[in-house]
Amino acid sequence: VGSCRCGSTRRMRSPCSARRSISDRGEGRRERREERGEERGEGRRERGEERGEKREERRVRRVRRGGRKESDLATIRSFRELRVYQTARAAAKRIFVVSRGFPIEEKYSLTSQIRRASRSVGANTAEAWRKRLYPASFISKLSDADAEAAEVRAWLDTAIDCRYISQADFESLDAEYDHIGAQLRLMMDAPKKWCIGRHAENPQHSSQTR
Repeated sequence: VGSCRCGSTRRMRSPCSARRSISDRGEGRRERREERGEERGEGRRERGEERGEKREERRVRRVRRGGRKESDLATIRSFRELRVYQTARAAAKRIFVVSRGFPIEEKYSLTSQIRRASRSVGANTAEAWRKRLYPASFISKLSDADAEAAEVRAWLDTAIDCRYISQADFESLDAEYDHIGAQLRLMMDAPKKWCIGRHAENPQHSSQTR
C-alpha cells in the first residue's frame, strides 16, 4: 500500500500483475480481431458463393435458351464446340443404347429409323456450321436437323406405344429432343450471329449468288 501527497492511500500493483493485465488486454484484442476477421471472411465467402450461384443460374438460363454471349461465339472454332451438337451427340448415344433392347423384328424398321434420325441431327448441325458463309444454306441445314429431331420424337412415340422403352426413358429422351429443336430454332432465327462472310447480312442474296 502506498500514499500520495494528499495523504490518501492506494494499493500499488506489482510489476507481475501489471504485466498480466497488459497481457490479458492484448489477448482480448487479438481474440476480437480474430473474431472480426472470421466474420469478414465468412461474409466474403457467402457473398462469393452467392455470386457464383447467380453466375451459374445465368449460364443455365443461356443454355436452356440455346443462346450464347457474343464473346462466346467468337471463341468457337469447330462444330464440336456447339452445345446443340454436343447435346445431340449424347442423345444419339442414348438412343443407340435404348434401341438395343428392341425386338429383332424391328431391326430394319424402328431400330434402323430411330438410330438414323438421331445421328442425322448432329450430322446436319455439323454441315450447317460449315455452310455459315451462306445464311440460306446455314438455315436450311439447321432446318433439316430440326426435322430429324422431330422424327426421333415420332419414333419414340412408336417405341412407347409398343412398350419397347420405359416411361422414364421416353419422357427423358422426348424432352431432350424438344430442347435440341428449341436450340436449333433459335440459331435459325438469328443467322447473323452465326454466319460469316459478305453474304451474312443478306440471306436472300446469298441464296441467289450461291
